[in-house]
Amino acid sequence: MTTYSNSRLSTFENCKYKYKLQYIDKIKVDVPTTVEAFMGDLVHQTLEKLYTDLKFQKLNTLKELLKFYHDLWEKEWTVRLVGKREKDEST
Repeated sequence: MTTYSNSRLSTFENCKYKYKLQYIDKIKVDVPTTVEAFMGDLVHQTLEKLYTDLKFQKLNTLKELLKFYHDLWEKEWTVRLVGKREKDEST
């Protein structure tokens, strides 16, 4: 059974063609991940774990969820500088 998230429904409402490319054709676009997207993805994965485990009657403690989040961070965190840096004129 297909699960419809808020972002999936929003994509469909905004642009049906984008929805088709992203969710039906599963075309991936290589876009650098922003810090906001990285953090949001970690939170999303942690909440997904919480609710998936709840379906199976497992209630995670805050400590377990924070460990899961921290472990994801350690596994997926990378530093990539994107863009042009302006020279500081005061030095």
